[in-house]
Amino acid sequence: MLTVIFAAGFFFLSLHVGLYRRQEHDFERAFKMARGIAALILTSIGFAGLIGALPHWDVGFLYAHEVDDWMGRGVAVAYGHLLADFASMGYGRFVLGNKQRPDLIAHHALGLLAYGVSLHMGLGHALVLISLASEIMPCCTGLEAWGRHFGKPNWEVFAAKLRLRVLVFWRLPLWVAVVTLLVRAVWLDTLTPELHSVAYFVLACLVPLIGLDIYWVRKCVDAARRREAQHAAAN
Repeated sequence: MLTVIFAAGFFFLSLHVGLYRRQEHDFERAFKMARGIAALILTSIGFAGLIGALPHWDVGFLYAHEVDDWMGRGVAVAYGHLLADFASMGYGRFVLGNKQRPDLIAHHALGLLAYGVSLHMGLGHALVLISLASEIMPCCTGLEAWGRHFGKPNWEVFAAKLRLRVLVFWRLPLWVAVVTLLVRAVWLDTLTPELHSVAYFVLACLVPLIGLDIYWVRKCVDAARRREAQHAAAN
């Protein structure tokens, strides 16, 4: 898995570096553009994982995986992505002096913890990939940045509106569904005994994740209103 993590991290970090150079060292825009491309890749992996994990809904998608299960490699790719993002944010903070978002740092740190535990224990790969299916939201942020790059303000307005809808009608319901199925699995004892403690760990990770999404809903409402006002003023 280390090879997959390294290769994925190198690929995603190369995206950051390449776009930073092409954007005439506009770090914030390049970072969002790179994350948008990465999110599109991760979302594709996530939906493949969701489809593959559907037969395991009765255990809340929490089960042991074989060593050669492709989902483990999917988790490794996501782990490499998080490392690349942290490297890029570190460069932005300590070299360029740009203030980084505490909410995004917390989100990625939680991901490193959860994904690392999943890879170490060989458990919960499906749950990790299902979480990647929520990466549609950064796709919207990327679309907004690409719209700014191409001078397409209508892309920015559309992306701001879509990001809010993804949060409200996809991400939050996805977390609620996962929490419900996990609690059901624990309550009905459909999990093997050794997985109960893992289920509690997953639920503990989902609580701050849901809190971050609620925070982002408020931010997205403000951003959507601001983009609409700017678009109307420009016209």
